[in-house]
Amino acid sequence: METNEAQPRVAGTGKNLAPGALVRLTGPVGAADLERGTWIVVLRADEIPHVAMLQGGTCYSLETDANRTYPARKLWRLVESKRIPTLFCELGPWAAGPVADAYARHARIEGEGDCFLPVQEYCASWLPDCAACAFPYELVPLLCAGGRLARAGVAHLAGRGASFALPVYSREDIRRRIAAVRAVRG
Repeated sequence: METNEAQPRVAGTGKNLAPGALVRLTGPVGAADLERGTWIVVLRADEIPHVAMLQGGTCYSLETDANRTYPARKLWRLVESKRIPTLFCELGPWAAGPVADAYARHARIEGEGDCFLPVQEYCASWLPDCAACAFPYELVPLLCAGGRLARAGVAHLAGRGASFALPVYSREDIRRRIAAVRAVRG
């Protein structure tokens, strides 16, 4: 019997999140894997997430105050040291072009934008159906169902089995999360 405690929650609200479509997990992902290829990384994958991308060992992250780049190994250390529930999705060779170009169009999260915007733009540049995806919980299952994920794995999401469902949330939930992050960062 499942209880509300087993369901993902919106951080700080006590609101339960419904699970989205399943993403098939293919096995473990390690720090060395993130040094090559192109990846979508969903941090805090069990709540309102932060979404970043990796390409060739560099992490690209659109944040409230800046567009940041740093080594993939730094992201891995953060995920491991803070035990952040994370979904790692490797895109295959069909993911064409530099991720840096999608991020270069954004200086920081502004207006109605969020961290997912450059991820959506990048994926839509080689798979037009991605343009209709407004959330990671729509995009990642679309890529999985279409055979566009070379592999997917999780960190700190024990007991999830051979698949994982990102939680479903609203634009309003995202706005609240961004406001909370801005309040903490001052």
